[in-house]
Amino acid sequence: MTASPSVLYRTPAVAPAALIGLVLVLLVVGIGIPLTLQLATSTSGILAGLAATLAGSGVLALACAPFALERFVVTSAGVVIRTGLRTHRIGWDEVREIALVPARGRRAGCTVVHRRDGSSVVAAATAPQWALWRSEPLRPRPGEFETWSVPCSAAIDAMRRHGPAATRRA
Repeated sequence: MTASPSVLYRTPAVAPAALIGLVLVLLVVGIGIPLTLQLATSTSGILAGLAATLAGSGVLALACAPFALERFVVTSAGVVIRTGLRTHRIGWDEVREIALVPARGRRAGCTVVHRRDGSSVVAAATAPQWALWRSEPLRPRPGEFETWSVPCSAAIDAMRRHGPAATRRA
């Protein structure tokens, strides 16, 4: 029987975007219900206002739900990247390279896993804007851009320790 892989690094379970979405939902409900009760003059007006408030908060909740699911987990067996509604389980034998997305664009600074088949998966949960949420340094020191990202460094270190090259050396 094989042992389950040990978790070496993981991003927090609830992304800040999900918390922001929750606050927005509470704000819509908190403002919408009293406003509806204040402005509506009939029972049908109150019901329509409450329905609109609940529908608006539902749309906000659905829009923020994929962000709550984003995750980046480094294990001794490989990397697990959950992006929205899809989970990528990538074993170390499938990984060609782990790097940071170049310093331009929307995903700049995120960890990207390049597979041997040529495809790549970007882990949005490792974005620099969420570094404070992960209790990590906010900015790199000069000359440390490639090594300052804790998720990227953890994945590279785990690949060196548990990847195919480490197995051949042992």
